[in-house]
Amino acid sequence: MCAAKYPNNEIDTTDNRDNTTPFDTLFKLYKKKVLLSTLPAPIDLPSVTADSEWSKHLKLLKLDYRDDFHHNLGLNSPLDWDCYTLPELYPGLMYIPNIFKEGCQYPWVWRAISAYNCLPNKCNIDAHIHRSDRKRLWNAVEWTDINLKEGIRHKMRDNLMYQLRWTTLGYQYDWTSKVYREKDYSPIPEELIQLFQYIANVFGYKAFKLEAGIINYYHIDSTLSGHIDQSEFNLDAPLFSLSFGQPAVFLVGGATKMTKPVPLLLHSGDLVAMTGPTRLAYHAIPRIIKQESDTKAVTVIDDTSNLIEELRSKEMYGEVEAVKNYMEYSRINMNIREVGVFPKT
Repeated sequence: MCAAKYPNNEIDTTDNRDNTTPFDTLFKLYKKKVLLSTLPAPIDLPSVTADSEWSKHLKLLKLDYRDDFHHNLGLNSPLDWDCYTLPELYPGLMYIPNIFKEGCQYPWVWRAISAYNCLPNKCNIDAHIHRSDRKRLWNAVEWTDINLKEGIRHKMRDNLMYQLRWTTLGYQYDWTSKVYREKDYSPIPEELIQLFQYIANVFGYKAFKLEAGIINYYHIDSTLSGHIDQSEFNLDAPLFSLSFGQPAVFLVGGATKMTKPVPLLLHSGDLVAMTGPTRLAYHAIPRIIKQESDTKAVTVIDDTSNLIEELRSKEMYGEVEAVKNYMEYSRINMNIREVGVFPKT
């Protein structure tokens, strides 16, 4: 890949005759249907070297949070988390590479694809099918007939799991009016609350309440356009984002699209926290990248881990190959937030 030269040097993002913003220009660049090796390399923060333009801005924080409950969630001890920040350029942005113990991503992926998209949670395909008699989309797919290897990847395009793009938990988000509705709520699974409450505690947000979540299901040709998450009533509470599966280029900028974003490379198991000024920053996913090592990360299973009971399932352990086939071309992102107090009407 070409070296990523900024912040001090401008990237040549080809011609800008359509007067797009720096954010949109970089989004379009990474979205191009060209080899990733021909584009500026996205920033892999743990691999930044001393001679990089980014090294002078990069700060590494160590988190002093001690307890044993992380074992029950399949997490590494927070004492071992490396928290990368760019405080001068993107204040409040925190990136922690793979927070999971080896073999402990799989139960969370299994839940995301087989349970969290079930009724009463809403998803994008509700506009096209009736789900009352078929609550589990995962079970509706004939996985024995799907192998994404040479020549038959089109079969995945025809099934519901490939068409699934998002599902919402907790307070349901109205994508048309862009508001949450207080009376439109689905229960959030207890294990998911425990996971993200634990993460919030590590960062010092002990009052954080997981009240809404969006799980995005990306595939190799998927993107997510630049946007700000600003529909919540409590904008001081952080956004937490967990990645599983194939890597992605994650753009995060500033309060307007005139701020040039940083193109971060996210891998399976990575955690991003958007706090402070970055809580209201534009962000986007212009590209998903296929990488075999990230497929393995989600399908290795450590069945000796002391996971909470909610994460154990005999059925789960019997479908590793099906999950592998799906995740070989997919990325799952759990995006969690606090909504806050609804205004009185």
